[in-house]
Amino acid sequence: MFDYHRCGFEEQKAAYVSNYLGYVDKIDIDLTNLSWVKDLDDVKAYHPMQTIAQQYKPCVTLDDKFIIHWNGDVFACNTPYNFEDVYFLSNLHGDTTLFDMYYSEKIGKLRAQTAELRHGQLPLCQDCYSNTNKYEQLKKESKPC
Repeated sequence: MFDYHRCGFEEQKAAYVSNYLGYVDKIDIDLTNLSWVKDLDDVKAYHPMQTIAQQYKPCVTLDDKFIIHWNGDVFACNTPYNFEDVYFLSNLHGDTTLFDMYYSEKIGKLRAQTAELRHGQLPLCQDCYSNTNKYEQLKKESKPC
């Protein structure tokens, strides 16, 4: 885990990105969110140290992007590592257009549930805090080097 408060963090981050950017499309370095993997034996000890605020907010991901897997499967959320039917909208090779997916009843229900902060009713959303004011506490704690 990165120490966001340590002097030299920006330099460490830049070196990491420079080293690995040639191998991937994008690198995001964000606050630590171990909630999705908190039950893994290797992670249990670190979960209490995660740096992201655990507070539900309406999901903006459901309004501004789709996740398209290599085989054309389209999901409403970027967290399904396996096939998750509740987030599956369609496949690009089928007859459903992206427009129809965006305005589908299925994604409408997901939007309504997260807008009403009912994240606990959805398998992946219950541990998702990616739409929080996660940087506010960090800004308060930051001290110049």
